[in-house]
Amino acid sequence: MQLKGVHHAYRARKDGSRIYYYWAWKGGPPIWKGAQLNSQLSPDHPAVSAYQQAHKDVRQRSAHGFVSGLVVDFKASTDFMRMAESTRVQWRRWLDRIDEEFGALEIEGVDDRGFRKDIMEWRDKWIAHPRQADYSMQVLKRLLSFAVERGDLDFNRAKGIKAISTRAKRADLIWTDEDIQKVCNDPDTPKAVRFAIRLAALTGLRRGDLVALRWDQVDAVEIVRPTNKSRGAHVARIPLLPDTRALLDEIKAERQQSDIKPTSVLAAPRGTQWNESYITQAIRAAAKRHNVDRHLHDLRGTFVTRLAVAGLTDQEIADIVGWSVKAVGRMRRTYVSKEAIARDNVRRLTRKS
Repeated sequence: MQLKGVHHAYRARKDGSRIYYYWAWKGGPPIWKGAQLNSQLSPDHPAVSAYQQAHKDVRQRSAHGFVSGLVVDFKASTDFMRMAESTRVQWRRWLDRIDEEFGALEIEGVDDRGFRKDIMEWRDKWIAHPRQADYSMQVLKRLLSFAVERGDLDFNRAKGIKAISTRAKRADLIWTDEDIQKVCNDPDTPKAVRFAIRLAALTGLRRGDLVALRWDQVDAVEIVRPTNKSRGAHVARIPLLPDTRALLDEIKAERQQSDIKPTSVLAAPRGTQWNESYITQAIRAAAKRHNVDRHLHDLRGTFVTRLAVAGLTDQEIADIVGWSVKAVGRMRRTYVSKEAIARDNVRRLTRKS
């Protein structure tokens, strides 16, 4: 790796050898002292990391008062750090795109009414991919909201810009029993994928919590696990339905026949713990083979409907899955049949009498 623009000097020693001094640029911070550096350095050389850090620091200092600086501050904020790591990976990508497009704009320019038009024109770069366009707005809205909260801006010019995706919100989608049977009854679907789909539908766990679920977090009546999304600050308590107990027994019996025994409940086809991206791709691929347009996280909605049919209230379900009561109610109205609700009401009344 070549370091461009570095400034150097040397001092001769009494024994005739030289000691070299290098700075990131003339007048810049020192990055190396010692033997003369080659024109090409390996990426892991200490001088390379010092050089890169020096340039990063000066960019951040010069970005104060600009959108670029706002992006830097947001990445270092508690709001950003509280996000799950998988979410931060996605948000960094979009924050970098925002920086590339608007980074050189002064903060005062963001308060201008005309900036709203600039936002929409930037969003429309992804018009062919509506979900990406909406994701760009989600990140930008939060970034500008962050600026408003700390007093850098008076208005969030992205607020109120409507989503352009015509697809239903993923939170409102579920796998039906027919969908699950199509995919899981196919012998070409790996058993590890079938177990993952079924367990997700019976627990409603988020992807990170699903792959990390351990046997010691499963007791006789519920699953108790600190959630990844809250970085362990909150605990998910998932009641074990009869079908869930039966599935766990099936998984345990299968695991006892295997030589590889990871501590996690679920295991990838090779017997190791699932990688989050891999399990998403594997389930998506299995679903597509049967023209089932569903993702792993749509199984959370499936679990919500199961709890509704089992007789739990919207508030009880919301507490379990971490949704709003309104979202649970919308799911109930959309997917839980009136007949199922009626049967459950009769069962609950009979039990009380």
